[in-house]
Amino acid sequence: SADMAPAGDFTMHVSGGSPSSFSGAESPGTSVTLTPNTAYSVTETGPTGYSSSFS
Repeated sequence: SADMAPAGDFTMHVSGGSPSSFSGAESPGTSVTLTPNTAYSVTETGPTGYSSSFS
């Protein structure tokens, strides 16, 4: 089986959210507060060899 990086090896970035940057976490994860009617975006950085996928 392939090696898998732990959630903490990834950093989430939420423009317009609080917190705006945080380490990845297993369940239950991290709650982010957004301001109603305000645009936001989510990106992720992590180890080499991984790509982002959002759904």
